[in-house]
Amino acid sequence: MKSNVILLTSLSLLAQLAPWAWSGQPLSDSVQSQPSTNWAKRDFWETTDGTPVSDGWDFKDSTITLVQPGKGGNIVTRPLGSNFELSWSWKIDKGVNAGLKYRVRRFGPNLFDNSYLGLEYQILDNPADSTANTSTASIYDLVSPKKEKTLHPPGQWNTSKIIAHGDRIEHYLNGELVTSASTWGPDWDTRIAFSKFYGGKDFGRPSDQDRFMLTDHGGITAYKDFQFKPLQAPVPSGQAPQGPFLGNATRNSWAQQDSIVLWTRTTSIPEMRIDGREFNQLTNQQSQEIARLKDPEQIHRSQIPNDATLDEMIGACPGMAGKVRLSYFPEEQRKDVVSMDWITTQASDDFTAQWKLQGLKPGTKYITVVEARTLDGKPSAAIRGSFETPPAIDQSNPVKFCITTCH
Repeated sequence: MKSNVILLTSLSLLAQLAPWAWSGQPLSDSVQSQPSTNWAKRDFWETTDGTPVSDGWDFKDSTITLVQPGKGGNIVTRPLGSNFELSWSWKIDKGVNAGLKYRVRRFGPNLFDNSYLGLEYQILDNPADSTANTSTASIYDLVSPKKEKTLHPPGQWNTSKIIAHGDRIEHYLNGELVTSASTWGPDWDTRIAFSKFYGGKDFGRPSDQDRFMLTDHGGITAYKDFQFKPLQAPVPSGQAPQGPFLGNATRNSWAQQDSIVLWTRTTSIPEMRIDGREFNQLTNQQSQEIARLKDPEQIHRSQIPNDATLDEMIGACPGMAGKVRLSYFPEEQRKDVVSMDWITTQASDDFTAQWKLQGLKPGTKYITVVEARTLDGKPSAAIRGSFETPPAIDQSNPVKFCITTCH
């Protein structure tokens, strides 16, 4: 990428509440006061290591300038909260890849070595009608913008706005809403499962320690006219997911170097009952008598309380009809995803679905994403898993064994 110079005018805090609210209810509490919001001061920022900003960034005349692209490093604000409305103007040169990150925080050593990460309003030199989830105004790598939008070419100013309110995210470009998403629910879970951000707990969702970030990615970019309004957190909707879920996750039943069989099951609850009713305690003699029974109903009734059903028992995970789809890709090649056809699950098959994957590479770790939908096509659940194919015939790897019950 090209080197860049970033210009940012000072950002002023507006103390009134925004009229927009994801819950649809009036915002009843006043905005809490904040410390100085002069974003053009050097001491307003710090490096991602918590040290003072280097001379790679220049602060003067109410602007922030990245004077040494590639050497200034990413810089972050102090925690400013996660519910806000932020607007600004920007201009780029040809070939620029830039962006503004928000709801930025650390997600642990398993995700980019615990570096600062967050949602990103992507800014890119791309065609105005691009719908890639890495194009201008996208929620980077997660949600694509709509095709019809006004995007001024490099060298001209554009205006942008982000509204982040609870789980609702909106990206505006030149006064028009072009990208929106909810950071809660099966659709978001699916997007995260396919993204580079999988493994970050509650990635994109609000936290009281969220920051903003200016990145040092390269390419001449100018920012000005920032306006920031903090918003009160919305009242939770209380809406509960309805299923079908994927409480049994995924299992593999057979595998070799170039193929594997995977299965899953749609369920009426997200996971097996860990607080269900206990089974009857049986003596050795009673167990021997049950072992001689042939009638399934007698076998069940001997082991569960008279006023209980099998679905109520501890460890139960009742099935539920729905639709499921499996997608998979090599761990290091996210763009090479293969998606199977949707399968409808039903009681006659114990609500299970099975896939045989062929043409796999030996000794390769694959990522799987299983999506579930209701019978009428509404997203209801998503899970991510993985498997590794055996090494090539002329190679070997250590093998681990796991013994489980069939319960």
